[in-house]
Amino acid sequence: MFKLMKVHMKVMVNEIPYIDDLTNSIDYASIDKPKSSNLLEHNIALSNALPEIVSKLKKKYK
Repeated sequence: MFKLMKVHMKVMVNEIPYIDDLTNSIDYASIDKPKSSNLLEHNIALSNALPEIVSKLKKKYK
């Protein structure tokens, strides 16, 4: 399972440029209606949604 996660994380990092910058710049306290109970859950949800968003943006602006 660790190997699978390691490969998955490499793919995600390659798909999403500057993902660390995006997740580190989040000010969770300023979110009006958070959909998660803490910053970690928010970052996980964001990491799951970003590949789809980034691929749509890449297709749109190519």
